[in-house]
Amino acid sequence: MNKVNFNGQISPSSSPIFQVSNRAFNYGDGLFETMRISEGKILFLSKHWERLNKSMKMLHLHWPNDFTIEDFKQECLKIYPQKGDFRVRFTAWRAGTGLYTPNSQETHFLVSGNPLDSAPYPFNSQGLSLHRFTEKAIHPDRYSWIKSTNALIYVLAGIAKQASDWEDCLILNTQGRIAEASSSNIFLIKGKSLISPPLSEGGIAGIVRGVLLEEASHAGFLVEEKSIDETALLAADEVFLSNSIAGIKWVGQYKNSTFGQEKSRQLHSLLSKTAKKST
Repeated sequence: MNKVNFNGQISPSSSPIFQVSNRAFNYGDGLFETMRISEGKILFLSKHWERLNKSMKMLHLHWPNDFTIEDFKQECLKIYPQKGDFRVRFTAWRAGTGLYTPNSQETHFLVSGNPLDSAPYPFNSQGLSLHRFTEKAIHPDRYSWIKSTNALIYVLAGIAKQASDWEDCLILNTQGRIAEASSSNIFLIKGKSLISPPLSEGGIAGIVRGVLLEEASHAGFLVEEKSIDETALLAADEVFLSNSIAGIKWVGQYKNSTFGQEKSRQLHSLLSKTAKKST
């Protein structure tokens, strides 16, 4: 039976947990981390912990003073301590009641997840075909990089992707530039340059995105964070998407442009090695 961890207590996933006053449900007053566990190890644990704490500080959410990275690790591993690979979501939200104004800054959490059918990270043999989602745009601000429980734009992008049978879709910001994909950050390769939109364009501060920006220069890439529009995308040599669960997924086509995969494979190999050594 699948299980969840609610504030340190393990329960069947079918157990009722939330009350109608839950602030994540009523106001989207929370955030989450999506992590990959492989053979009992949380990949890029310290980076997930750092992002979570930075996000919580921005949202004025507070841990108990004695809650550490080791506590975070153990709570995540409680439901999946065995061998294998798992997708785990750690959701944290403001406890208590109140309307828009909360009556508490205490934090509650829920750990849930599901098994994955492959070891990290599989590289897709067939390149993805991308489309563009246009129903809603990201408005970049000082909070847009946070993985908030207020995720309506990604839900709508997912619905559009499903309805149109797209493999993935691009999400634009209010300036019409490419911010990210439906559940991933985006990278272009042009010559020796590895290019990703800066977070000021509105995309999520992805963990794998950050790792690639840190490590790619060691593999001979000129790493650049700069705005990407459709013209730049169509002119790229290679395009790939990244996230903490899938790693790197290379893109084969957007409109009439097709893209290679040689350097994407090189970066995939680099990411796999870095993940094994991560703490």
